[in-house]
Amino acid sequence: MSITPVDRLMDGYARAHYRYGEAIAATIGRQFVTVGAVDDQAAAVFIERASSTAAAGRDGVARLSSTFLARQVAMMSDGEIRTVEIPPGALETEALRSGLTDEQLWMRPMITARAALAAGVVFAAALAKGQAVAAMTAHTDVALAQRWAARHALADDERVIGTRRVPGWSSCTMCAGNADRVYRVLELLPIHSACRCTVSAVVAGRDPAGRRNEVTARAAAKPPAERVEIDHSTEIAPSLVEVT
Repeated sequence: MSITPVDRLMDGYARAHYRYGEAIAATIGRQFVTVGAVDDQAAAVFIERASSTAAAGRDGVARLSSTFLARQVAMMSDGEIRTVEIPPGALETEALRSGLTDEQLWMRPMITARAALAAGVVFAAALAKGQAVAAMTAHTDVALAQRWAARHALADDERVIGTRRVPGWSSCTMCAGNADRVYRVLELLPIHSACRCTVSAVVAGRDPAGRRNEVTARAAAKPPAERVEIDHSTEIAPSLVEVT
């Protein structure tokens, strides 16, 4: 498969998106550990720090995604780069998570650590469990910001006929199994917790992610998830869920 300028742009975006997500998750994970306790005072300090870091991360991811999509669509169509402004409040936790507040969201790692301590887990291990929840929550935040940015950037662009999910090399079977469809811009763009996929625009006659996904699927050699549904009841709806 020959490498085109659009392919190189997609590769650059995928790397930047992945690294950004890893950096945000690592920062919030460190912020959880460095408070050094799980009492109410420590929880308040962590919630304030994590909320601030996550807000900056969502804004950065949305701008990164919007810029990529604007350039990608321009390269595949008439060359016009159309940028969009991010409306105030659009990326707040309550807007992206069905009314959940920052305090409720970032209290979850503390609750996890407290529950582990109550079950007899040693403090260091309990803190590690809370740190893992904090990092996963941060990764989900990145995915939510990207989904919102994709919808916002492409919704009013008549050149775009759809979008496609673009799994990475380490993406899960749910993502791989739903990468063979082209979705309308506002139709779906589902995710799941801590999803690492990116999004690609489809312009009439141009669907670069279709070729990319075929190559990735062959290289990964992962069996598809047996049954996947779209759940509209979760706080990050619509989201992918594997039915067992």
